[in-house]
Amino acid sequence: MNIDISFEVLEEIIQFVSDNNIAQTGKKRHLKFNMPTAFEILERNYSNLYSFLMEKGRQVVREEWNNRLKYEVMILQRYKNDKRFNTGYFPELKRDLHQGSNLFVIYLLDTEKKIYGPIKEYYLITESLTDQIDLCCEQHFLPLRSYLIRNDIRDRVNAMVQEVFSGTQATVELIGSSHTQLAMAESDVNLGIRIPKNMVTADAYLCNSSNWTKSVYDVHFLAQSLREMGMVAPFPIPLAKICKFVDPASRLYCAVGVDAGLVFERDHLIAEYLKLDRRVRPLISAILYFTRSQKINKFKLYVWDN
Repeated sequence: MNIDISFEVLEEIIQFVSDNNIAQTGKKRHLKFNMPTAFEILERNYSNLYSFLMEKGRQVVREEWNNRLKYEVMILQRYKNDKRFNTGYFPELKRDLHQGSNLFVIYLLDTEKKIYGPIKEYYLITESLTDQIDLCCEQHFLPLRSYLIRNDIRDRVNAMVQEVFSGTQATVELIGSSHTQLAMAESDVNLGIRIPKNMVTADAYLCNSSNWTKSVYDVHFLAQSLREMGMVAPFPIPLAKICKFVDPASRLYCAVGVDAGLVFERDHLIAEYLKLDRRVRPLISAILYFTRSQKINKFKLYVWDN
């Protein structure tokens, strides 16, 4: 019996229980009349409705429904002896039933948060931690206005690439922490040269080092072009297919190379994730600061290790 039919049967049962408050023997006739095909499948796979509720029904509720919604099948005597009945969580029944009658009981778990003292006591620790995280971000991470400098470097390098490699339709984008805006003062400016989709075949051809000459993969030619546009100390690293350099205006250390994978797309997803809730950025920033301070993640992340 597949999950969709099981789900439909449970929905019908719960709607019937909701409409009738206490479902007695009529529940079988109700299903047979309203869902003949599903009821036939149920009878073929399970000997009776009780077996379905205790087996497949529990699985469906556990996997598909809200975790708060639960049900139990119990006899009337157990229902009245249940502590939840004694405390009023399970209500009184509207009609008298035999003590051995089976009840299909639907209820919501009590997930309400309760406190047993002044609310200030409960927020003292969390507020202190929040303050520490905010202070960490303020002290170690760049304010948003500082990314204007990194954007300017990207624009200048992009203009050079557009001019020198005009036939490739390549563009330059910020990648890594400069893209996600999770950069520290010590973080390098990482730039990725992106190849358009229609150039993928040519890009694969250029990946062969023997075809690099004066292409975007030719890091020596890239270093010369960076030097000509005024960048300082361009240093090609052929093995990594990147070129490191220093921007003379900001004195920031930079690295540029072809984004041969999905680095930009990954960073874009991270940036969108950070927008979901204002608390996400400080939390991720605190985690990054911890990993970097423990040398779990190093500051200088280049294109091949970003």
